Amino acid sequence: MGIGVQSMTRRLPMMAGPLTGGWLITRYGWDNGVRFALLGCIVLSAATAIFQWFVAEPAREAVRDSTSNNSRISIFGVVNSFSRRCVNCW
Repeated sequence: MGIGVQSMTRRLPMMAGPLTGGWLITRYGWDNGVRFALLGCIVLSAATAIFQWFVAEPAREAVRDSTSNNSRISIFGVVNSFSRRCVNCW
């Protein structure tokens, strides 16, 4: 499932981008078409950043306190900070 989603999120923009850019250049001319495409990229990037801001889970206080006291991060600390939702995945 993850590979399919990642493949779709990478390939869909690679297919739609040139088609949309070509349509904008054909419709509005070279200068204005490129400007509209750049504006569209900026708007979509801002929307993505805002979406990720609201979807991201906040860090737990215990994890934050344990890493702030140690200047070194060990591999065991990183593994222990993983989510416990998938206990039987291994």
